[in-house]
Parts: sequence; structure tokens; C-alpha cells
Amino acid sequence: ITLPTGFRYNQWSAGPALLWAPLYAAVHGAAALLHSVGVAAPTSGYEAPYLFVTAWSTTLYTLVGVWLVYDIARRSMHELVAALGVITVWLASPLLFYTYSSPFMSHALDFFAGALFLWVWQRTRPATSGWSWFWRGVVFGLCIFVRVQNVLLGGVLAFALLWNLLATHASWWKRIQMLLRNGLALGAGAAVLLAPLMLFWKVVYGAWVYNTYAITSQLDGIHMDLWRPRLLSLAFSNDHGLFFWSPVLLFSVIGLLYLLRQDLELGMLLIGVAALQFYFVSTLTNWNGGGPSFGARLLSGTLPSYAVGMAFFLHSLHGWLRIRWLALLCSVFIIWNFLLIVQYAMGTIPRSGAIDPVQLWRSQWSVVPDNLERIINILLTRRAS
Repeated sequence: ITLPTGFRYNQWSAGPALLWAPLYAAVHGAAALLHSVGVAAPTSGYEAPYLFVTAWSTTLYTLVGVWLVYDIARRSMHELVAALGVITVWLASPLLFYTYSSPFMSHALDFFAGALFLWVWQRTRPATSGWSWFWRGVVFGLCIFVRVQNVLLGGVLAFALLWNLLATHASWWKRIQMLLRNGLALGAGAAVLLAPLMLFWKVVYGAWVYNTYAITSQLDGIHMDLWRPRLLSLAFSNDHGLFFWSPVLLFSVIGLLYLLRQDLELGMLLIGVAALQFYFVSTLTNWNGGGPSFGARLLSGTLPSYAVGMAFFLHSLHGWLRIRWLALLCSVFIIWNFLLIVQYAMGTIPRSGAIDPVQLWRSQWSVVPDNLERIINILLTRRAS
């Protein structure tokens, strides 16, 4: 599809390209240098070296995101418990698949952006200065850059501004001044990345604010119905429901509720982020991913919240169970997810549409021995036999 501006239509967000740019540019610079001295180096941007560094960039950002979430959790509990909780959600959720099997999609980078948002929030508490809100705004802009759906984080930020207004012990005039100062700082921070994003939209799509999914959504019949959310389907459906696919996240929810008793502000933040995204996705006709999808991929940006929740769930058990028993519990879900990835790769379960729970359960235990030779071949050659 050619747009009125003359550019080809592209529905994908620009943020991943921004995050991949440093290593990508380094490879391109090296290739251009080699090419200039007569070495036949690829410079089109699509050859193996470019793909390699792009995939590794995704992996590095994911690992940084895992560390950021761990850094949030470790301040409230034993470091090993925090690490176990965060790593469990990484390895027992769709995040692992989108880190390594589909690194060219935005989902792992969405996790990183969400983790950075929570980490900056935590590091700028209490948000008593304009600079705190400025940096929150910068990361908010990055989240939108990576995935436009993250504009929903603006609701969390707006609520926090009002919460500070009501919680501050000062005259109303002072409160209004503080609200205006913090709001302007937040907007200025967001503009650091939103301004170039809007310029990109204007040049390529012809509008300052543009939904890049608009054309494909119209062609595919995808729409939103805010008053008819499919909450139970998104949670438990055998068609890529969040908890059907990743049952470990149910413990994360319990952990988030436990967190409310330990740290009300952090708990409200994490639950607010997860709840807003969950409700929004449930209103979409393609809530299940709208095609091949490993789990509830449209909720990848909420996995940092679930990771902290899992850490607090394990923290609540740490007084009764030793870490090795907690690790054993977590390993069950990690192994389950690994087997699920193998099933998805081997095609023993459908990549889109509903999955027969009985077939899923039976295949979990037979998929490895039945496909051992093919699995080894894939691991050695990175392509199916």
C-alpha cells in the first residue's frame, strides 16, 4: 500500500528500530568501511550480520529489563527470592519465546520499556520535584515509541499527579502550583521522544498523530468495543488466554495483592499498569493476538508487573519454605513453558485459534521423545528438517 505521502505503508511501531539502532549502525558502519576498501561486505541491511545484531539487541534489552525488575523487587526482600521470582516469569511466560524465537517483534522490547518505566518510577519516589516527573515523562515517551498501546500509561501518570495533589499537606494554592509544575515537567519529558515520533508520523503518514494499525485493522475487520470487554476470555480462554497459557502468572496476581499491604503506592502502580492494559486488550476483537501467537502477546508490556508480583508471592512464602523448595515450585512452570515452546515449534498445537486442553496436556509429555531427532536438528542448524 502506497500512502498519499509517497511512502509505503508500514503498520509496525518505530520504537524497536530506535532501540536496535546502536548495534545496527555499528555493523553498517563496519560494512561500509570494508566496502570502501574493496571488500565485498553486505550493506543492504538485511543480511546475516544485521539480523544477528538485531536479535542480540533484543536479547540484551530483555536481560536489562529483567535486571531492572529484579532491582525493584530486591529492595523489599531477600535478593535470591527476588531473582527467583523475576527469572521465573521470564522463563515461564511468553517473554522467553519473544526474546529468542521471535526477536524481531516488539514484544520483548515492550517488556524492557515497561520495566524501565517501573524502575524510573521507583527511583524517583517520592516524586516531589519537577525533575522526577520529567524523567517519568521521558520513559513514558519511549514506551509509546515502542508500542502505541502504551499511551495507556498516561492514565497511571494522571492518577499519580492527582494523588500527589490530594496527599500533599499544603494550601490549595501551593497544591495547584505543584500540579502545574509537575504536569509541565511530565509533558516536557514526554516531548523529548514524542516530538520526533510525531514528526515521523507527519512525514510518513501525513498526520501529526496517527494510528499505524489503522489501515490493517480496517482491512482485517479489527475494532474495539469498550463496553463489551472479553475479560474472562482474555484471562482463561484456551484461545491464548493469559493464565491458560502461562498459569504461573496467577501466583503473580496473588503477589501483587500481597504487595498492596507492603507498599501501597508501588502495588497500585503495578496493578494499575496491568489492569489498564488488560482491559484495553480485552475490548479488541483480536484480543487473542489475531493470528499466530505464543500466548497473550498483546500483554507483553505488563510482564514487568507480573514479575514483581511473582517475587512478592515467593517472598510471602519464604518464611515457611526454603529457597530450594521455592525454586522447585518455579521449575515446574519453567519446564512447562519450555515444553510448550517445543510444541509450538513442532506444530503439535495450533499456532492460532483454540487449543484442545486434553491434546495440550498429552502432547506436553510426548513432544520431546516423539520429535527428538528433529529438535536436535533445529538446535544444531536453526532450521527444521
